Formats: sequence, structure tokens, C-alpha cells
Amino acid sequence: MPLKEIRDYIDRRNLALLKQLLEEEYKKVRAQQEQLKRIEQVIRTKLSLVELSGRPEVSGLEGEVCQEESQEEYITKISIPVAK
Repeated sequence: MPLKEIRDYIDRRNLALLKQLLEEEYKKVRAQQEQLKRIEQVIRTKLSLVELSGRPEVSGLEGEVCQEESQEEYITKISIPVAK
């Protein structure tokens, strides 16, 4: 909370103003929490991808790559065996 807002509250103390300030701060905190949750999800996804890329069946690319022709486009097909 900026010092100016604190000063304004001290100069005009009342419950309605206090309630308004607290509700505004609550909204700011909730927005920050949501942003942190999104960042956390991105980090988890990246960690999963890093762990997946370290697996021998993925890092060695032991799969098959081929190109199939269709009427209007080319489709590149990559098959990677998954260890169970």
C-alpha cells in the first residue's frame, strides 16, 4: 500500500474508508495469487518436459519419421515408441 494511501486514511479515519482500503488490498493479493498459480503451472509443465526429454526412448529418437502425401497437403508423421 503506497504511503499516500496510508496518509489519506490516517487523515480521514473511518470504518468505511478502512473497509474500502482492505477490500482493494484483498483484490490485489488475489490477483497476485492467480498470477503466481499460472507461473507455477508453467514451471511444472517445463519440469515435466525436461524430465521427459531425459528418457532414453525420447532423447535418442528411436522412432520412425516418414512423409505421407495427401491430396492437398503433406503430413509429417513421427512415431516414438513409449516404454511401459
